[in-house]
Amino acid sequence: MASLTRQLVSLCSSINTRAILTKQPQRFLAIQNIRFTSASAEISKDELWEIKNKMIFRTIDHNGDNVVSQEDFKLMAEDYKKSGKYRHEDITAFTNKCSHNAALMGLSLGIEWSLEEWSKARKYHMLNPEYVSGLKVMFDKLFTMVDKDRKGYLSMDDWEDMAEILHINSREEVKSGFDAIDANKDGKLSREEFTDYMFEFYCTTDNELGTINMLGPLPK
Repeated sequence: MASLTRQLVSLCSSINTRAILTKQPQRFLAIQNIRFTSASAEISKDELWEIKNKMIFRTIDHNGDNVVSQEDFKLMAEDYKKSGKYRHEDITAFTNKCSHNAALMGLSLGIEWSLEEWSKARKYHMLNPEYVSGLKVMFDKLFTMVDKDRKGYLSMDDWEDMAEILHINSREEVKSGFDAIDANKDGKLSREEFTDYMFEFYCTTDNELGTINMLGPLPK
């Protein structure tokens, strides 16, 4: 835990957060028609953090109104239920954990945050062991939900179903994201692969595992 805390302190002290969200008439307009890059080594840690922030923010902003709120988690749960593909108890467990983690950051009912506000809160709470621990639990619950057949791994079909609800744009982008985190290239994502990669993407400024591509193309 001490090592993790030092890593998070170093992470947060290196971040220079600035607002990078622009109002768009169409959701995801800013990241359409942009392909993946292999030049991540040329991206500074500050830039990588901002890219990840924007990609995560747009995934959470489920109704595409350029703010995040508790309402987005309710809408996400509704879409998962409407798909008819997931167990309702798994949907509830996952989205409740998302909501709880957001509340730990200060995103309570009735509050809306812009990208800048959300990014600053996330930067601060990466130093909170309870918040970081909660993220790990959230990733595990997401895996359980998406592994709807209880195979013990996620297939490309599972990944595509999840990506559709998260509004990741095209089949090509979805496949690229899956391939990015399929470490042993067996066409299956184990729970360990999934949670390790989610942690690197969501909680660090690293791209050692290539996770920068897992939510679609890089935003400008």
